Amino acid sequence: MIWAYLIHLGVDFWREKDGDGGKLGFWTDEMITEDETWRDVTSFIAEQGMNTLLIDLGEGIEYESHPELACKNAWSKEKLKTELDRLRKMGLNPIPKLNFATTHDAWLKEYSRMIATPTYYKVVRDLIDEVSELFDKPDLLHVGMDEEFPHCIGYQRAYGMTHMRQGELYWHDLDFYLDCCNKNGVRGWTWCDMGWFMQDGVKNRLSREYVVSNAMYERLLNFNTFFQHPGYDTYEFLSKLGFEQIPTCATYTESLNQVDAVELLGDMPGLKGFITAPWFRTREIDSLKLKAEAKCFGFAKQLYEKKFQ
Repeated sequence: MIWAYLIHLGVDFWREKDGDGGKLGFWTDEMITEDETWRDVTSFIAEQGMNTLLIDLGEGIEYESHPELACKNAWSKEKLKTELDRLRKMGLNPIPKLNFATTHDAWLKEYSRMIATPTYYKVVRDLIDEVSELFDKPDLLHVGMDEEFPHCIGYQRAYGMTHMRQGELYWHDLDFYLDCCNKNGVRGWTWCDMGWFMQDGVKNRLSREYVVSNAMYERLLNFNTFFQHPGYDTYEFLSKLGFEQIPTCATYTESLNQVDAVELLGDMPGLKGFITAPWFRTREIDSLKLKAEAKCFGFAKQLYEKKFQ
């Protein structure tokens, strides 16, 4: 069973600043992740019984293939490799995450405006190749791809609310990311909220080679069936299609969401594990929230082991 915790090294995934005179603008030009907080929080995560750390990379490392993507004071590859060794010694399996959703790709800078071009695909392949090597051929590589829907494109509002994949291009690009992963001997992992609105596409176009993660952050055991979110049925939908799943939970909306996820989905066919996603930056001001997330997830893990093992 995978018990994964999502942590952010880079942070330019949600919004661009409004452009000034046609120039690109980003939330941060300098590294936000604080080294001491990172070490403290990751140590605490390991103590709570997690065995996997999903690391949002973004602009947070100096890519040899594309150094132009790094922010000021981004981690060097040598620094990251040293940290990966430390994580493994604590019992945490580090997994890389590169989010390629058009709603979450400000970290790609000018390449985020080049979707579906030869330049874009070359950059993506370069990054997946480099990260796969940097993480020593990890078990999984997460490609993001969440919230690429019309009601979410405001996350990258400098686009003028127009830039997102539609139709076959969406599935083509998911196939492309998977091909990049496969050529590196790495299994692809993706968010799966596309299952809320694009069931036919998921059924007929999304490869079963992907490990998928659907997210619901409400009280799942007391869900209001009179106003049922489409994500609630997506777990069963994906299971029936034969996907392996790592459901996503969190405490920032409902403190008992993780416990509910375990109770509801603990014996689901195809269950590969669970992941918790606090969605806070890795900095001292948020450290208590990050640790509380891990503490609650550790309790949910104990509940799973008591009830399902």
